[in-house]
Amino acid sequence: MAIVSDEQVIKVLRQYNPWWRNPSAIKDESKPQKQLAYYEALKMIKHKTLRRFAVLSGARRVGKTTIMYQMIDNLIDEGISPKNILYVSFDNPIIKLVNV
Repeated sequence: MAIVSDEQVIKVLRQYNPWWRNPSAIKDESKPQKQLAYYEALKMIKHKTLRRFAVLSGARRVGKTTIMYQMIDNLIDEGISPKNILYVSFDNPIIKLVNV
């Protein structure tokens, strides 16, 4: 038996990904000033021949989520479908309880 339902997970994912419904919603989260780490992470994500994940790690409150939002904003501006962009925070208790 599942600890959390699929509906609960989908509700959380919709909250984390408001650009699925309104692509301009990311503008509210994305700050205009970009750190060096933003450019490095974007370079990894956009590499043409390497298919991989980019992991942003660091102490709490250093700007990892802001960098993610800025990258999402950039991808949407470049024409990537917002429905193809997924953001998940694994700190969420519902997400932590998902049994795959």
